[in-house]
Amino acid sequence: KQLHSLFRCAHSESFSTTVQALMVLSHAASFDESSSHRFYNAVYEAMLHSELPSSSKLALYLNVVYKAMKADTDAPRVKAFAKRLMQACVNAPASFACAVLLLLSEVRRSSTPLQEMLTISAAELHAA
Repeated sequence: KQLHSLFRCAHSESFSTTVQALMVLSHAASFDESSSHRFYNAVYEAMLHSELPSSSKLALYLNVVYKAMKADTDAPRVKAFAKRLMQACVNAPASFACAVLLLLSEVRRSSTPLQEMLTISAAELHAA
């Protein structure tokens, strides 16, 4: 019942509340496999929150995203997170885009599927 309340908070209109709930849920999801899917959905949904790029909680949120992506064993979901983060950068300030690129470069080091997705081969460069 308490987890359900936290998940409701994770979908709050206030980004600050969302981040705080996600921080607690990240710990709960590591212990409870059944709630991990809901946790990843909440993190993914928060990536397009209107307050995200200018929030004072941005660093905390990106830390949650970083830890979630590093711990995730579902390759398609990790790729989806990377794509959604890049989409969020389109209309965001340059500082946000830089933070996202740094986060993705760090996650890329330990994620083979993300390495494959973000690496451009020499043949692809010549074709462009």
